[in-house]
Amino acid sequence: MIAKLPYIRAVIFDLANTMVENKKGYNPRYEAQVLLGLPTKQHLRNLIFTLAADKPGMDSDEFAEALVKRTKGKIDEHLVEEIKQIFLHNNECLQLRPDALPVLHELRSHGIKLALLSNCTPFAKLLVRDLELNKHFDAIVLSSDVGYMKPDPRIFMLTMKQMNVAANETCVVGDKVKTDILGGTLASCKTILFEIHSREVVIDSSLPVYAVIKSLSDILTLPLFKSLFLQTNY
Repeated sequence: MIAKLPYIRAVIFDLANTMVENKKGYNPRYEAQVLLGLPTKQHLRNLIFTLAADKPGMDSDEFAEALVKRTKGKIDEHLVEEIKQIFLHNNECLQLRPDALPVLHELRSHGIKLALLSNCTPFAKLLVRDLELNKHFDAIVLSSDVGYMKPDPRIFMLTMKQMNVAANETCVVGDKVKTDILGGTLASCKTILFEIHSREVVIDSSLPVYAVIKSLSDILTLPLFKSLFLQTNY
């Protein structure tokens, strides 16, 4: 007996290393870590998300000032500007994957709702603006705005609420197991791991994910979605 596939009405995409790529290999967290005198990138990561939890909704200028003040104990305008330039340069290095928009257009043409969900600094707002991503998503949820981050299931639930869909109707696509996949699973969604180094698409019931894909366009070949494409739009 063939198991019935769930009826997917929405897809939640990760941003960094999923929807966008950085071919220049620039690492803003390493640069900022060294500049602020922090021992590791993990220390910086923890600080970034602590600041978001303390004061969600900061803009990029407020964030840069808060980052410097938290590490140095005072505002150093020159250092604040250097931090801003690091994250702005990172935005300049990021670009949409070539198959990103075609995949989004195809999914949307079949009535599937789309969301972008990212663990990020407030500088991601500028990236979203510059790439005009608001045109392509029904919901955009940034951890820097809401004060908590993946894998916290609340951020997934908030995203689904904005799209008015249930967890059993939603699939999460991302490249990080500890955030995208774990969070999606905790929120009771289907999950797809985006692994650019994979040699082929993998669908195996023994895996903790519905599928492993090597490109965004692979999504359109998955039985989870392909069956929808054979139906009339709803």
